[in-house]
Parts: sequence; C-alpha cells; structure tokens
Amino acid sequence: LIGYIEISFTPNYPIPSLINIPEIFVLYVLEKFCGMGVGQKLLEEALLILKEKQFTAAWLTVYNRNLRAINFYIKNHFEMIGITHFEMSENKYENTIMIRKIRLENKIYAN
Repeated sequence: LIGYIEISFTPNYPIPSLINIPEIFVLYVLEKFCGMGVGQKLLEEALLILKEKQFTAAWLTVYNRNLRAINFYIKNHFEMIGITHFEMSENKYENTIMIRKIRLENKIYAN
C-alpha cells in the first residue's frame, strides 16, 4: 500500500454550507512516494466517482502547517472557505476547510 483515499458521504459538517456535500476524509501517500503522481491519481479517481454519483462539489480539511498538502489542493482547484479545529487528547490543531466544484455536463454547479 503506497497511498489511500477515503470519501465520506455522511461527514460531520464543520459549517452549514457543506451539508449534503461529500468529504474527502483521508488522502494519504507514503512519504517516499510523494511527488510521483500517486496523490494526484487518487484524487482524480475520487472526483470521478463523485461526478458519476452526480455530486457537484467535494470538501476537505487540511492541517494549516501542512503547506505541501495545501499547495497540492490549491493546484487541484480547491479553495479555502473556512477554519475548523481537530482535537486530539488535550491538543487543538487549526485546520483549513477547502472546497472544489465538480463539473457536470460541461457546466459548473455551485452548492
């Protein structure tokens, strides 16, 4: 296993405008395979699945200090729309919420 992606169709929505939009819950690539197109392929396949299911957008959260991931998502047309926090034990980590519109039949629909 060199990479993994998971889509959640019933996520916990950090902001109300995301209701009924699926979440890219996990996108992970082993460090030694980063920069080889694995993450790109996983994301493309996930977006294709969402398009086939007629979803018009996908969202995700990313740790604010993970600049490599943030730049990857920006390159893939995700936009920053808010901030949320991930809590683990007694620690709180600020995450950026990002969304991407998905084209259906040569049109872009906004949710």
